[in-house]
Parts: sequence; C-alpha cells; structure tokens
Amino acid sequence: SGSADELILTASRANAFVLGQTVRHAQHGYYGVVAGFDAACRESDAFLDASGASSAPRGTSQPFYLVLPDERTWMSASGGVGFGQGDVPPAVVSYVPEDMLQQCEPPPSDDDDAQAEEAEAEEDVSSSLPSLAPPAPTGVSHPYLYLLYYGADGNGNFSPTKRLKERFPDAVPIREWEQDDV
Repeated sequence: SGSADELILTASRANAFVLGQTVRHAQHGYYGVVAGFDAACRESDAFLDASGASSAPRGTSQPFYLVLPDERTWMSASGGVGFGQGDVPPAVVSYVPEDMLQQCEPPPSDDDDAQAEEAEAEEDVSSSLPSLAPPAPTGVSHPYLYLLYYGADGNGNFSPTKRLKERFPDAVPIREWEQDDV
C-alpha cells in the first residue's frame, strides 16, 4: 500500500492517536496535529467545564492529547478566538480528550476524481465502520510545526523530531518495517 517509510497510524499501543497524526475535533470541527498526551486529564475542573471536555463520554479517565490546531480551521471553529491577534498570531495548543478526536482520511491526491467516485461507491458499505473525518482541506498550518516535526508525509501526517519522540515514547508512530518488533 505504501513505502517502507509509511507510518502505521493505528492504536498499536494504549493510545488511539500517535505523535504527528492529523486529527479532527469531533465537536468543534477544527483540524490539528497530535503533539503529546497525558494518560489522564491533568487540568482543573474549571478548565474541563469551560472547554466542554467534562462532557466527554469517558470523562477524565482517558488520554488527553495536546493538539496543535490548524490556524484556518481553528479560526472558523472558535469564531476568531486565539490566532490572528495583531501582527504575530499566538500559538494555540488545545487539550482534548480522546473521545473528542477523530482520525482523518488521507488528503486527496492528484487523481481526485477517480478516488472520489470510489469513495462514493464504498460509502454505503463503510457505514458500519468507525467514521473517519474528511482530510484537512489545505493541510495543517501552525507556528510550532517546524519546531516539533521534520515535515509531512503523503497522508497529511507529520514525522516527529527525536526530542518529541523521547518525551512521549508511548505515542511514537510505528513504521511498517518496525511492526513485527512491537
């Protein structure tokens, strides 16, 4: 299906999402990139109430992810709060329970029309599968991406730096050729 370097972005460990994976917030609709996680929520009750995370089905006893939100989709989802104040946009980092994140489909390739037709034909069959969010429309843009990742792959996900992988070893993506060693 892909090259030997292609990332396997499945729940191969205790977490449903891995570093560098592009995700979508299921409630607010913005896209972002996973930049870390806590095994359970480490924020206050006031934060949980203000963010809406207290309404997550599994509450605070689930992984909470640090997500670098895409500037464009965050602006439309948040009504302009956060990015874009003054000449230098602040760097927004969201803290999201696992229940409120969705895995994204890979972005469309050059042969979009053929793939779109195939997707429409398979749409009815896939209704019993967990729903995937559509791909981020224009890729993800955030001021911290260049600090934490080497770049994006063809599936819209990002390759984390060595330092980020050392900080969150349980959320490191597994490459196809490493799968047998896990």
